[in-house]
Amino acid sequence: WYLLGNPFSSALNARKFIQDNLSSIEGTLYFWDHVGEKDTNKGHYQSGYIGGYATINLSMSTAAYQEVSEYHYKTPGTYIPVGQGFYVAGNSDGGTIKFDNSQREFVEEDGGTNSIFFKSGKKKEKNTTANERYYNSLPIVKLGMNALNQDDGKTYHRQIGVSFKENNSFAYDKGYDSEMFDTGKTDFYWKFPNQENHYIIAGVQAFSKDIELPIEIVVENTTEFSITLDEVKNIDSNIYIKDKVTGISYEILE
Repeated sequence: WYLLGNPFSSALNARKFIQDNLSSIEGTLYFWDHVGEKDTNKGHYQSGYIGGYATINLSMSTAAYQEVSEYHYKTPGTYIPVGQGFYVAGNSDGGTIKFDNSQREFVEEDGGTNSIFFKSGKKKEKNTTANERYYNSLPIVKLGMNALNQDDGKTYHRQIGVSFKENNSFAYDKGYDSEMFDTGKTDFYWKFPNQENHYIIAGVQAFSKDIELPIEIVVENTTEFSITLDEVKNIDSNIYIKDKVTGISYEILE
């Protein structure tokens, strides 16, 4: 893992950066979205951080794991602001990670559309629309899981997404499959056959109305949770979740 940052005096095109470096990285950028600490008297102890990792790859971006409240976590846009830090995973072959002037864009931070800086403090934000400029043609589905945390009595929201693209598969597709960086004890994620990885974003074959995608749900203790439809784009079909034990399917609603 490497902690990098936008070194330029202008915004960095995240998609172009990923494309230019696919031979050296796994094709996903992770942004820590910090809300605060559980006990401010103890200072910045990592074990007490409140927040999660927002994610972006070639197909879409997902918001960080979040407390459900009147606030909305920020979703990464296409453009990374000046000085913004992010994590990447180097691939098994290694190689140089390249920052190039062709990746630069003149885009101002605008508080929620194109270029958003991830920093401390809660801030009410709508999901960004910058991804539509590049990813507009891909069919995508984003699901959310709301689960009650019995330790603090609060409900938390996890968002995962899947894109559908010809020539992608149920095997690993670099730039379209993104591992979950912060799997919780109560969580859900995409889990494909013969793979141990947990995916927060998955890229699979072209969409069809009978396609089934494997989701794994883990629950630490008996608790309440629900699965919602966070976003659907370029798909004219109802979305269902199927109970593999009973065989019963339930429509997922927004």
